[in-house]
Amino acid sequence: MSSDPALAHDLILRLSIRLRRIEDKIAGELLHVAHDRSPDGAGERASDTVVADDATISLAAQSDALRARIGAAPIHVAKLPFLVGRVPVEGNAQPLRRPDLVIEDEEPFRLSRQHFMIARSGDRVLVSDLGSTLGTMVNGRAIGHHFMKDAEPLHRGENHVVAGGWDSPFEFLVSIS
Repeated sequence: MSSDPALAHDLILRLSIRLRRIEDKIAGELLHVAHDRSPDGAGERASDTVVADDATISLAAQSDALRARIGAAPIHVAKLPFLVGRVPVEGNAQPLRRPDLVIEDEEPFRLSRQHFMIARSGDRVLVSDLGSTLGTMVNGRAIGHHFMKDAEPLHRGENHVVAGGWDSPFEFLVSIS
């Protein structure tokens, strides 16, 4: 390490980011060896999560509270990865990567500055929680550092994503066609 606190902090932050990338890569590879059915037997077939490269992805507000912040029109996701997060408050450090969708939130915050990301992993599209404090729900499954995994595949059709816990106002509808 280093006796310089700023240098040590920077090194720990870079190592943490590298570890997160490795975990996401491993999670993505595990999805490719998944069986025909989801692990919990919920009936979703692995083939339902295969998404063509030219698929259309859109993100829309599912709750009135979120609609008031981002509008009612669906947002076309033209480029992956697509990052969602909140506006940093004064005194907060800027996130390493500016989110593609930045949303206002008030204390107590439900949304992290870099909350979740929609990204491609092979022939699948995943939602990954980016170490948020309260986690993310994807089609009823909790992901994040407090849960068993950090990523969950999206299926073709409509997907329900909630950022910030069960009763959060940040409810999204992610559509893949």
